[in-house]
Parts: sequence; C-alpha cells; structure tokens
Amino acid sequence: MERTFIPVATLGDLDERGRAVVDVGGIRVALVRVDGRLHALEDTCPHRGGPLSEGDLAGPLLHCPLHAWPFDVRTGQCPE
Repeated sequence: MERTFIPVATLGDLDERGRAVVDVGGIRVALVRVDGRLHALEDTCPHRGGPLSEGDLAGPLLHCPLHAWPFDVRTGQCPE
C-alpha cells in the first residue's frame, strides 16, 4: 500500500487530548496523537456509525463511544 501524506491540519489544531477531526475529500478523519506520533483513521465506526474521535483511548486502541469496539489508530483495524 502506498502511503500518501495530505496536509489537513497543524499541531495547533489538536485539542488537549491530542485529537482533531478533519474533512478529507468528504470523509471525516480522526487525527490522534499517541506516544508523540500522529495517526489518522476514518472517524466513523463501521458497526454503528459512532464518532471514534470521541471514544476512550487506551494505548494505541481507540474505543467506539457507542459499543466500545477497539480500533488500532496505527492501522485503523479492529484487533478483535
């Protein structure tokens, strides 16, 4: 998979938790800082449509606020 970087925000756009939500080509993308690195993943949970950016973060796992499914911010995948 080719990685492409698209400038969508500055570090100053992140909130106190190190998060921001941006629009990239009509898709809501959550930006999440974990251990000093920024990660981007689609902000919408594929199961129930919850906003992942509002979920709890445990290490690299961001949990959907609707049903707690975890998503790895490094890959965007659900490890379960």
